[in-house]
Amino acid sequence: MADVPGNSTTGVTIAVGGTIDDQLEVTGDHDWFRVQLTAGQKITIAVNVLTLEDPYVYFHNASGTILGEN
Repeated sequence: MADVPGNSTTGVTIAVGGTIDDQLEVTGDHDWFRVQLTAGQKITIAVNVLTLEDPYVYFHNASGTILGEN
């Protein structure tokens, strides 16, 4: 897979209930994914890692405001 943009310009989408298989190409790489949700909908995000000691996930709204993070 080509490098996923690390900002709001990303066009890589994950469907609710879907999965994606990706990798961080270089140290400090950030990959952003889009998911379409409706107001009040809840999701669970699971990150399966083998080589990262402490992966970090941010959840942004369409305006870029951070709604949650681990």
